[in-house]
Amino acid sequence: MDLRQLRYFIGICDAGSITAAARKLHVAQPALSNHIANLEAELDVKLLHRSSSGIVPTDKGEILYAAAQRVLREVSQIPHEVSSEEDNLGGRVVIGVSDGPTNIIGAKFIKNMLARYPKITMNYVTGHSADLHRKLVRGAVDAAFIIKEPQLGGVNHRAVLHDKVFVAMRNDPNSDKHNKPISINKLRKLPFVFSYGEGDSILTYLEKSLKKARFTPQVICEVESLSVIKELVADGCACTLMSWSAAYKEVEDKRIILRPIEGLPLEYSLELCTAIDRPPSATVSAAINVLLDTIN
Repeated sequence: MDLRQLRYFIGICDAGSITAAARKLHVAQPALSNHIANLEAELDVKLLHRSSSGIVPTDKGEILYAAAQRVLREVSQIPHEVSSEEDNLGGRVVIGVSDGPTNIIGAKFIKNMLARYPKITMNYVTGHSADLHRKLVRGAVDAAFIIKEPQLGGVNHRAVLHDKVFVAMRNDPNSDKHNKPISINKLRKLPFVFSYGEGDSILTYLEKSLKKARFTPQVICEVESLSVIKELVADGCACTLMSWSAAYKEVEDKRIILRPIEGLPLEYSLELCTAIDRPPSATVSAAINVLLDTIN
């Protein structure tokens, strides 16, 4: 196995076909196919699934794809870390931030990185915390700012920020209920829309807390998109449970109000995580420091 084979494998996965990858990589199709066949033979696993709709990696292929991305990313950083001063770092880094806090720090962090380290190529990834945790452990992400669930291991972590969860509701211009507690009895009569549960660490945390309070919301719909959930809440279709970081723009625009639940304070920690088996390189450490400066 060599770096060229890994580049070709990534190129095929990204392109979705041998033909498209051959054009992009400027490699003849038969040679590209031979490289992949040799790679599969060496690893003794099937890496690609071929169908009429294109090529996608198998489960083993997904593991190799993440590992290959990590290896090539680390190789790209070597020349910069060996020959450059700290202010002149380069290479590629992938940072993951969960959906809520990305509303607050996303654009600011990227701008700070561009200004501080213009030679570092950064990929900024968002999503559910559990999904980002899996990507971090597999090597597809170098560092992640997420809600770390206790049962998920394989990472070093430290609490960086605390965020509170409220009932998010449509803002009635004639009402003065913003920040006023709402009782669980009243919440039992309201329709709720929630994020699609798979991989949503906040929802997992909330389910445990609500169960202790003997409150089961009337869920009329589950939606994967955070922006769609906020639109439904702002239009008065339903309410939801949401952190301030996730809803602050809509609150400032007076489209949504946030109300604490009476007698049920909800708060969680956002943690900066890195993989236990991969100490951060100088490039990754630099990006982490910029992220922490942005948060603080």
